[in-house]
Amino acid sequence: MGRILVVGYRQGLAQVLEQQSLDFILWSGKELKNPPAFGQLVDLPWPSNPKQARELFPMIKQRGPFQAIIAGTERSIPLVAALRRAFNLEKTTAMNLMRCHDKLLMKTFLKAHGIPLNPYLWGPRLDANTIWQTLGSKIVCKDRSESGGRSIRIYTNKTDLQAELAKKQRLFERFNPNPEYSVESFIQDGKIGFTNITQYYLRQHINLLPAVLPSSALATILALNEQVIRLLGLQRGMTHMELYLGPEGPVFGEIAIRPPGGYIMELLDLAYGISAWQCYLDIELGRRCAFPSQSLQAAAVHVLHPGRGIVRAIAGWPAVRRHPSVQRAKLKVAVGDSIKLRVGVGEDVGFVVQTGADVPTLIPAVEEIRQLLHWTMDDRKAGLQSP
Repeated sequence: MGRILVVGYRQGLAQVLEQQSLDFILWSGKELKNPPAFGQLVDLPWPSNPKQARELFPMIKQRGPFQAIIAGTERSIPLVAALRRAFNLEKTTAMNLMRCHDKLLMKTFLKAHGIPLNPYLWGPRLDANTIWQTLGSKIVCKDRSESGGRSIRIYTNKTDLQAELAKKQRLFERFNPNPEYSVESFIQDGKIGFTNITQYYLRQHINLLPAVLPSSALATILALNEQVIRLLGLQRGMTHMELYLGPEGPVFGEIAIRPPGGYIMELLDLAYGISAWQCYLDIELGRRCAFPSQSLQAAAVHVLHPGRGIVRAIAGWPAVRRHPSVQRAKLKVAVGDSIKLRVGVGEDVGFVVQTGADVPTLIPAVEEIRQLLHWTMDDRKAGLQSP
């Protein structure tokens, strides 16, 4: 059958591979604090451009043959696209994989096919006046190929845009104030086998699923998700599409063809009674995967990050852990620790996972956790500004 090549480390994926004693190798490109107990690590540098990647391919091929090449992270997508093409393991074309990674390729392609999205600008000849006049007085600036909000900056002052204009690969977009959601889909043989809608209850901090929406909004969101997946010719895998829902309907944000972060995989397990990582692996290996028709309960996560500074006190944590709705909770810092500025939504200092019979039951419990947990931060020792 051949080995499995995993590009980009995700703990959940490594765990299901280990549980089944599958023959896999992992190309992480960085040192891992807790490497998988099974499987081999690829001791090759992470390529910084296509030429370097092609030079490494013969060394990767020697470790095969491969039955599948699986993406774990966003930054692995260009490498996975090139490897699948080189080793004749394509299902989705390399170009369409890249359209799920490069935001400019993505938005340009989908805009041409009539997908509603936030107005955006990109190009070497832009100036601050043009951006301001075209996109309005609140501008989102992001890198074309990064995920998790690592590169995002929001500007409300035109003069502050000047520094961004000197940078390459920056995309300028009109700020959308409407509520944000995401759609998680598992795709088998070009068909969607499962979808879930996640509500960003508190952007960058609290995710809740499955989202409760009016039937008309639910239908238009799922139709948009299906249309985007069809246009991009996605044949297998897992997608994570972000969108904004306003009075005129959903507006496309972006789409990724890899498992989401933000503890959403764990929430899917709890809400639907599945193993989301196992489903992802099965689909990538060409196995059939059965999905439930509806959720069993609702699930939410608090992704904890109080801002940068020195932790002086954490109040309410014992009460949080005792709360009847809490399934799992962890703090990664203690009093006296220094917390850095949060660069991306994937960075956190802890989490709280909750469940409830349904969303109306769960939301009050989510609010109770928000009231129980309090951070006292001191930035003087670190010489930092308050978050």
